[in-house]
Order: sequence, then C-alpha cells, then structure tokens
Amino acid sequence: METFGVGGVARPGSWTGICLRVGLAAGLQPRAAAVQLLIRDEDGDTMYAERRVTLSPGREQPVWLYVRVPANLSSTTVFTVVVHELTEAGGIARRLGVSRITPSRVARPEDQLIGVIGRRAYGVEQYELRAPPRSASSHIGSAHERIEVVAGLPTTPQSFPDRWMGLAQYSSILWTDGLPSTLGVEGRAQALREWVYRGGHLIIVLPPVGGGWFAADNPIVDILPDARVRRVEGADLEPYRELLTDVEFVEQRLPGDVTLHTFTVESGTPAAEATQVINGPDGCVVVRRLVGTGMVTIVGIDLDSIRYAGGQMLRADAFWHRIFGNRFDVPSVSRVREQEQSGFPQANQYPVDSGIASAITRSGVAGVGILLAVIVFVAYWLIAGPGGYALLRMRGLARHAWTIFVLTVAVFTLVAWIGARSLRQTDFSMEHLTLLDHVYGQPVQRTTTWASVFLPEYSDETVRVGEAGLDPRWIQAATTWSDPYASGGTLSFPDARGYRVESDAPFELRVPSRATAKQFRFDWLGGPRWSMPRPVDEAQAPSLDSRRQITGALIHDLPADMTDVLIILVEEQTLPNQALGRQPGELWARVRVVQRRTWQRGEVLDLASTFSAQAEGPLAQRAGTDYFKSLTEGLVGTGSFPGLGGAPPAQRARDITRDMARIALLPVLEPPAWGRVALQSAGQPLRAGVNRRETHGLDLGKWFTQPCLIIVGHVNTDACPTPVLSVRADREQEIPANGRTVVRWIYPMTPRPVRFGTAAAGN
Repeated sequence: METFGVGGVARPGSWTGICLRVGLAAGLQPRAAAVQLLIRDEDGDTMYAERRVTLSPGREQPVWLYVRVPANLSSTTVFTVVVHELTEAGGIARRLGVSRITPSRVARPEDQLIGVIGRRAYGVEQYELRAPPRSASSHIGSAHERIEVVAGLPTTPQSFPDRWMGLAQYSSILWTDGLPSTLGVEGRAQALREWVYRGGHLIIVLPPVGGGWFAADNPIVDILPDARVRRVEGADLEPYRELLTDVEFVEQRLPGDVTLHTFTVESGTPAAEATQVINGPDGCVVVRRLVGTGMVTIVGIDLDSIRYAGGQMLRADAFWHRIFGNRFDVPSVSRVREQEQSGFPQANQYPVDSGIASAITRSGVAGVGILLAVIVFVAYWLIAGPGGYALLRMRGLARHAWTIFVLTVAVFTLVAWIGARSLRQTDFSMEHLTLLDHVYGQPVQRTTTWASVFLPEYSDETVRVGEAGLDPRWIQAATTWSDPYASGGTLSFPDARGYRVESDAPFELRVPSRATAKQFRFDWLGGPRWSMPRPVDEAQAPSLDSRRQITGALIHDLPADMTDVLIILVEEQTLPNQALGRQPGELWARVRVVQRRTWQRGEVLDLASTFSAQAEGPLAQRAGTDYFKSLTEGLVGTGSFPGLGGAPPAQRARDITRDMARIALLPVLEPPAWGRVALQSAGQPLRAGVNRRETHGLDLGKWFTQPCLIIVGHVNTDACPTPVLSVRADREQEIPANGRTVVRWIYPMTPRPVRFGTAAAGN
C-alpha cells in the first residue's frame, strides 16, 4: 500500500483515495488484471471496489481506488485486496495475489480536514486549537468542530489522486510550495479542477518568485484569477499589521523589505473571473476566481518572511479567517498557557446532520401495510374465534362451527393476499433529501442527495446518477449509504452476495435487490436542471448603492414554491476597531438577514423593500450575528473535561429546517464559550457546540469573505434535481422521486475589497 487516504489520513464515512502498488515478477508476460478492494456494506453484501490495469513484469505501478469508507473505520480495520487476472473477454479469472491493509491514520468523523500542498501551513495549523500536552483536554474548545491540518501533500502519481473523490475529504487545500506543473497532464490536474468545481476552496500562496503559476504549461491556469500580476520588491508589511497579527505582538515589527505580488483586474473583466478580496497600500494582495460552486484564491503576501520574523506573529484569526470565512477564537500559545491551570471545559456537541436518515425513511408505505395487517388480524380473530362462535350459538348453528372456521380462513387468506398484492410496489421509487447549490453566472449546479431507493425485483438492479453521454467532463459518484450516527453492528441478509463498483465508472452501481429499499448517496455536477432564482432583468440585478442599501428584484421558476426562505446579504468585510480591539468570535463581515415563510413560484421579490428598515414581523431584517447566535440557542449540553464531544444532546424532534441552516452557516455560527468565559458559567450548562459527520465541505462559510446575496430555501415536491436512473436491458429511465430539496443560491455582487494601510483602516 502506498497511501490510505490522500496525505495518509482517512476520515470515517468519507470518500477516500487508496493508492496500492501492484506489479508482476520479472520474466512473466504482461497481462490485464483487476485490482479489487473488499468492503462490506450496510446490508451485509460485499462491495468489490475495482480498477482494471495492465501489469508489466518487473515494474510496480500505482493503482488508485476510491471508496466511501465505513463510518466505524478505525486504525485496526482490516481490508482485503485481491488481484485477479482477466480473460480476453474481460471476465474474472484466476487470482494472482491477495493482501490485507489497514489505515495509516484515522481522523475523527467530526473533524474538518484542511490539506496543505507543501511543508509549511503559514499559521493555518493554529486552527487545530491544541491544548497543552498536560491538559485534561486535547482541544481548547473555542470552535464548534475540530480542524485537522494535513501538511505535506505531494503531487506525484503515487500520492495525488486522479479522481476528485480522493480529495473530497478536504474542504480546503492550501498550496504553499512547489509549482502546479508537477501535476502533469494526466488525470491529477482534472481531479483538482473538478474538486474546485464541486465546492472546494483552493488557496495559493505565491512564492517570492511566482511566475510559474501563470505560465502556459500550468495545467490549471484556466481556473486561476484573470488578473495581471505585478511583483513588488522592498515592500514593508507594517501597514498590513491589522491584517496579519494582533495587539499581543505590538512590540514586534513586521518585516520591512519583502517581495510581494499585487493583482490588477482589467476593466471589463467579469467579477467571477477576478474578484479583489483584500487591498493594501501596494494594491490588491488577495484575488479570487469563482469556479463552479468553489473558488480559487491567490495570496500575494510573502507569508514566509513573517514566519522567520516572529514565530506565531501571523495570526490565523486575523488573516486566515478573512480567507476561509471562520469566526472562532484562535488564542496564541501564551494565552493558552495562561488558561492551562484552569483547564478547558468542553460542551457537549450537537450533531447537526444526524436527521438525514429520518428525512429519507420510507415509513409511509410500511405504516399502511402494518395497519392493514393489524385490521385483518383483529377481524379474523373476532370472526373465526369467539365472535363468530357466539353468533352461531345464538342462532343454534354451533354444529357448523368448523365449516364456518374453514371458510373464514379461506376468505381472510384471500383478503390478505389481495391486500399484500395491492400494496406491493412493482417499480422503482425514491425518497430523498437533496442539497442543490448554484452560483449565479456559473455553468454548473452541484447536488448532494441522500436517498432511499425502492428496488422492486429479487435479483440485481442497476442504479445510475447522471444521464449517459451528458456532461462527460465530470465524474459523477454513487455509493451505498448508511446513517453514520446509527449504533450497533451491520445486519446481513441471509443471501448476502458481492457486487462490483468500477473506479472508472463510479456513477453506476449494480447491487443486490430484494424488493426492499436501499439507501444511497449521490454526488452530481452538471449543467442546470432546475431554473434557479434570477434577476427579473439586467437593470434589476442586485447591487448596493453608496449608502449600502440593496436594490434589485428577483424571480424564480423552481418546480414549487420555496418555503422557510433565508435571505442573507453579505455587504463587505470589515476592519478591526482600533478602540475596542478584536472581540472574541468576531465576524469579519457586515451581514444582514431576512426570513420569509414563502417565496412563491413566479413572484417578484423586491430586495429594497425586503431589506427595508421599516419592515416588520416575519420580514424584519436582523443583524447577521444576531441570527447566527439564535441558531445555537437552545442547543445545550453539560460541561465536561474529558475531551471534545461526550454524549450528544437528548433526543428530540428534529427541526430539519433549522438544521439545514446550521449546516450551511456552521463556520459563522456564534462560537462556543471557552476558557475563563466558560468557567464563569461553572455549574451552568454550556451552550453546545455544533458538529457534523456527513456534511463536511457543504457549508457556505467561504462566501462570507466577499459581497454576495445568499438565498436558502426549501422545495418540497415530487421531483429531484439529481438525475437518478434505473438501468435495465430494455429501458433506462429516471426514478420517480419525492422529498425535500434545499436550494442554496449565491449571487456574487460587485467586489468591495477591504482596504488596509489607509487612513480608513481601523475606523
């Protein structure tokens, strides 16, 4: 095994890339082979994750396999790898070899992962919030979820995947060392590109000599910002102090003779292709390009010079929060040591995505069947038993009891058979929960669908995500799914059997079918299938006037009305207040929020009146921080010291609407109290932290670093934006669906970059 998980880390329940070294002994003839990794699914069937290669004698070659590893993955989990020779017709022949592998390192299922291509993370490692070694807790608890920074990701074929699924466990990737030409012209560059299109955030820190990034041989130059780069030598970073560090390091001077890069966006360049994010006295130093539902951000400041100048002087919550869109406290080593003797009380964690399984449960059909069975049984018992016998005695016909009993049995057998036949499903159907993401002006939509699909036959059935021949540029992914919060072991059907999943065709599954429902997760990317919100016309596109008042009008033609609508206006990034200093959990953005119960199909939404200061009731606007705080109120756990986590809150009726808002806004939610603030509440329950297992990478936090309009709403209808098809020899058709689609629409607005090192800074 070369690597189990890109970077040597795997997270339970996530897509994982596994690279194996496979070869033939010298002297043998080259041959076609199938490399298979065996995984048991939630029904007890064995999935054979397979990739077909041609083996050459005397040479080992890397073979990548992609699977969603089990939710109970641990460092002791053993996987079997088998290599089979293939026949000329492509069938499985004799076994060439077998091996057993275990993960190298396993993250917690709740951990967010940030990958770093390069040796240095430039302060992002501060996000790990590690407590001192002697502390009772391993985490200081100032953030909702733990973040693990995985540094040193290489870009070689043995270590960097050729499919986006291998990168899916990372919500963001920071590139700090090496040039992109090392990706080569094979699938690795496309894997990174598609990962960005699917919502990934690629952050590039330019080295002092960064020309290679904009060279013609850069395989990902097409997703870089369309800006002109200027190299500035002898620049002074002191005017950028408020951007890079905090008052704790006021005695230390920032480097005064460094090389940085500034970015000029030519007039007429679409904002989506180049958005200025942060400006300084030398010009724009952080620029961004929107790519699908993700983005590529380039940092032109020489962060390495700060590392040499002052250790932890570069503060993650001063600088990196403005790139990632986070808002929790990142205390320095000295602040953590001050708190060490008091300890780090930990709040229980609220599992925000634990309601997905119940949202797709097919309880309606089962309930009707059970009710019918109870009614038939009670009626049978009354008529064939004491009720019928009493009636016969009253009429003096007790001698015919056996005859009536036999007739009753026959009648109720017929009734039960007819009822069962009438309730039996004979075709595919699907209950789903889907997240639908679209950035206005981008050519693609992204969906993430959890579904319970009824498979009607007793044999094998084929399910596919994506229509054949459409969007061949993108690799769609389908996998069986089980609730990551479910307790207990895996149950198995008596006829458990195996099925193959080809790494070259992860969009199609042929699985054992037993006329029952099977749960899946589908990840799809492609051209728009649903008509999303849009400006009524070009003249009414959303914009901010000189007084920061929004104008414009929107309309939508979704399949049904949107309900529980959340409208979020991100006006701009804000500067630190010099008088008050940086406040705990400060959000570096000015945000306003409006809630609506319904936005009807075809209704014109006037933004000026929606955000009017005079609006009252359900249309009243709120400061973003007030709304984000309200989403954490009532989520109460009990303070504890053993470590982050503990038992989840008591079971309650899930509010799926608010949970979907929490999933989208998790990075900007009111952060938990920690340290002395938490200790001041001794004896009182701490506000619970919010974490996730299934929805990593599906939040909208990065959009709070630039002006935009975000709309989140729910569409309940008998349709699904994800094309899920049943495939049989005689037909291929979309599976009828019913369920909830959570629409998340982003409208990027005119850039308003935050400016440092000017007279306005700090006001």
